[in-house]
Amino acid sequence: MIGNRLLALAVRRERLRVRADGQRSTIAASVRGLETPIRIADRALGGVRWLKLNPAAGVAALVAFVLVRPRNAASLAQGGLRLWAAWRALRAPRTRVAWALLPRMLDIYRGLRGRR
Repeated sequence: MIGNRLLALAVRRERLRVRADGQRSTIAASVRGLETPIRIADRALGGVRWLKLNPAAGVAALVAFVLVRPRNAASLAQGGLRLWAAWRALRAPRTRVAWALLPRMLDIYRGLRGRR
């Protein structure tokens, strides 16, 4: 009786193992095309972690960028400030009206961007 039950469990376990192997192969085949983007994202996250541990390097790079390309740095800072202000406005609970204004704000931004 116990021998039959153990045999049934062993057979079931083997079937599940084979099924799991097949599923792993299917997942690996479907993810194969994402290897490069995942590798790039992983390296970018590693860079962010490194910058968190070495903030002086980030500041040095920012200062070098401002010294070499001051006009580009100014426009980049201006755009970043606008995005930050929009993000703060959208997150504030009493300014939920900003969500209704977002499409119009994007149209204005695209119009201003097109004039350059």
